[in-house]
Amino acid sequence: MSSEKPRYAVYFAPEAGSALSRFGTGIIGYDAWTGQDVPFDPPVLAEVNATLNADWHPRRYGFHATLKAPVTLADPDGEGALLDFAARYAAGARAVRLDGLALEWLGTNFALRPEGDVAALNALAFEIVRAFDPFRAPLTEAERARRLAGKLTPRQIENLDRWGYHYVDEDFWFHMTLTGPIAPERQPEIAAALERAYRSVPSRPVMIDNVTIFRQDSRSVPFRILQRFPFTG
Repeated sequence: MSSEKPRYAVYFAPEAGSALSRFGTGIIGYDAWTGQDVPFDPPVLAEVNATLNADWHPRRYGFHATLKAPVTLADPDGEGALLDFAARYAAGARAVRLDGLALEWLGTNFALRPEGDVAALNALAFEIVRAFDPFRAPLTEAERARRLAGKLTPRQIENLDRWGYHYVDEDFWFHMTLTGPIAPERQPEIAAALERAYRSVPSRPVMIDNVTIFRQDSRSVPFRILQRFPFTG
């Protein structure tokens, strides 16, 4: 049995079985609801998304957008308390409306990024960072060193030490990762495949309307969804 402590993340996840969820799970080849691999759709994505253990490949995390990044719990037996708190938080939270989500090339990989004004979304994300922070165990020295290797700005280092993650508040950027790194010469081919697949998702406003708790039992396995909590405030 692994001695690793599980990690938990607070993510936005589309409803199981929705067009957006089917699109995302097919693109990354993994369904975090079931914990099972699924056929890549389109199949060409298998070549860029098949590696599971690379640190930021999307299959490792499931189809999601980060609201509070993965942490170990301050209380090793605190999973129930975390889920109870998530339920209470969602009961008082209001959804944020986005004009839509658009495919975007981020220089190394593809993701879905929000369209329109994101001020309310960014405020919600930082509220969630603060609200769930009491559950977080402090970073280990190894975890901190790994983050610092990314050449963070002084503000990001301050965020890392205060919140356990550097992309928060002013440095937060909502995204739903679709691919691992792609060689520049393959970018047009993969872009075309993604655009064709994305036509299956209705073009309409997107509601950021839930917190979903994901759990990763050890670093060698992908995250799975524990429970999704729709906002009802």
